[in-house]
Amino acid sequence: MDASTVIWIIVAIVVIVVIIGIVVMAQRRAAERRRSEANATRAEAGERSIAVSKMEATAAETEARARAANAEADVKAAEAARLSAQSQEHQMSASSARDDVEERYERADQLDPDRNDETDEVSDTEGSTEPHPRREPPVS
Repeated sequence: MDASTVIWIIVAIVVIVVIIGIVVMAQRRAAERRRSEANATRAEAGERSIAVSKMEATAAETEARARAANAEADVKAAEAARLSAQSQEHQMSASSARDDVEERYERADQLDPDRNDETDEVSDTEGSTEPHPRREPPVS
């Protein structure tokens, strides 16, 4: 082997070592860049996580308020139904009592010897007539 071949082999080896060094440095820089990007992405995710947690807490609070409002509405609806039923009972009772009063007035009219059915007047023993004090108007 002559000297020029040895020099070319040494130059080729040096060039290969330099290329390998450049490739390794490029890989390290790329890995460092990806590492840095990953850290930035984690930091951003952490910040968003806090914001999302606040949003979830607000949503849970709103849902709790909605459940409470629905429960209150259910209680009020039940109270309204109870009062409506109670009102109907009172109306039926009042109607029944009014019918009883009317029957008593009619019975009293049938028994009253001074009652004049044609004019709806009562005559006293002296012959004067007055309107019959029969009924008060029903209260609505």
